[in-house]
Amino acid sequence: MNCCLKYFLVLIISLTNASIISAQFGDPIYIQTFGEGNIDPNTIGPQLNSSIKTDFTYSNALCPPAGSYTLVRRMNIKGCFNGEWIDLSQDHSPSDYGYFMLINNTTEPGNMLVYQDTTSKKNLCSSSIYNFSVAIINTDTPSNDCLFPNFPSFELRLEDDAGNLLNKDTTQGIQYAEPPPTGYKFSTYGFNFTIPDNVNRIIIKITLLHEGYNCGEDFAIDDVVITPYGPKAQVNFINEDQSTIVKSVCYKENKTISMSGSIGAYYLNPALQWQQSSDSGLTWTDIPGATGNIYSSIFSKPDTFLFRLSGADISNINNPNCRVTSNNIKVEVNGPPKNFIITNNSPVCTGQDLQFNAEGGAGYIWNGPNNFYDNIQLPHIPNVVLEDSGTYYVQVTSLGGCTANTTTHVKINGVDVIAGPDTSICNGNSVMLHASAGTSYSWSPIEGLSNNTIQNPKANPTLTTTYIVNATSADGCSDTAKATIKVVGNIPVKANFSNTQFLCKPSDTATFTDISTGDISSWQWNFGNGQTSTVQKHCG
Repeated sequence: MNCCLKYFLVLIISLTNASIISAQFGDPIYIQTFGEGNIDPNTIGPQLNSSIKTDFTYSNALCPPAGSYTLVRRMNIKGCFNGEWIDLSQDHSPSDYGYFMLINNTTEPGNMLVYQDTTSKKNLCSSSIYNFSVAIINTDTPSNDCLFPNFPSFELRLEDDAGNLLNKDTTQGIQYAEPPPTGYKFSTYGFNFTIPDNVNRIIIKITLLHEGYNCGEDFAIDDVVITPYGPKAQVNFINEDQSTIVKSVCYKENKTISMSGSIGAYYLNPALQWQQSSDSGLTWTDIPGATGNIYSSIFSKPDTFLFRLSGADISNINNPNCRVTSNNIKVEVNGPPKNFIITNNSPVCTGQDLQFNAEGGAGYIWNGPNNFYDNIQLPHIPNVVLEDSGTYYVQVTSLGGCTANTTTHVKINGVDVIAGPDTSICNGNSVMLHASAGTSYSWSPIEGLSNNTIQNPKANPTLTTTYIVNATSADGCSDTAKATIKVVGNIPVKANFSNTQFLCKPSDTATFTDISTGDISSWQWNFGNGQTSTVQKHCG
């Protein structure tokens, strides 16, 4: 793991200076994370550097033999020693694939050196407090056969270059690990210390105090760290909720962003120094002149910046190895949105749903054919019609408010089917139905139709009926429409009459008698000689 980026630890320790109410760390002056592997959980890390001393022998096995160590990112994936070890799935400061040092202990009595290294030469501050810590976990599973386990305990020792003791402490036995809901976790052990004048290198020794073991003796260590230690420092954006850790702006606005910071009481003459990082916290640089509680800057260049506040006694403020550092806050200066993706699921048929998808922006405004408008990320149009085809215009907005415009084209296939007419007919009569253009048709129900597979069938229903036509276009899309034929009269009307067959004299009268059937409400006679009548029976 990256030594600086991954060191975000929470330590529960006793303070050596009771006047520090809330503790904070600085950038480590020494850190050993044992490196990082890859996606393959079977990967074994390399042997420790030759400058590091240990009484355990390196093994490149996932299940190292007794008296040896290996570097792994997770353990017991091979069911080591019939499941004797816990299933430890991650290291102390979880990264993607961080290693830890796994030790298969022996049952022989006598102390054993687990880890010894010397820090590089650094300008350290004799008046400052430092913290030394190491993460340790017992890797054995509890055993019912082990009534009196001897848990491993350690001496944590720091010396100067000449071997003079700076400080030491002894842990209690590291007992079986308890599996919380999220998996087994390392515990952190350590102490605070100060150093004499003119000490610029520190010898680190972690020693296993060996009394002979029968069970519960195996363990792993991770994150050996020495770091400045002092009062808590805190930064926030001004005029923002204290939970806000990211502030986004658009470069075009040339916006001024202000931040405030503070450091707890401890230093006799406290001094502050704001710092900035433009590489995600890999390196930090002091901001010239930014030594007050408030820092403001105009942001007009697209980039991402991290800010924090460091603090120390004024006599040590120019030495980064003596400072504590605050939490980080981020300023994202957005340029015009880019690398966004705007898509849709067309071509679709009429009557189906048209769906849009947008990625890479913080906000979207959509405009398009048929008076379409929306302002969400994933708009859709149900039951589309041909008029929904065309170009849709999208304004993409970044978190900081910068905008970019793009388009996406939509094609709707098929026909918008129209059927008709909606009309009324007398029982026994017929009407011609009609559907708009397609390549094939299917009308239902088929009762009363002359042909249910043509565009314009004749309909002669005996009851009021709604006919539904499904028309298919050349591209395979289909749509439906309907026409309702209302049938009037329960009995079909059939016109008929009888009349006088012969007349002897010109003065004789002819009689015409209606013998029509059906529900008849009116009559209309026409005799062909200019005479008409509206009565049921006519004489003339």
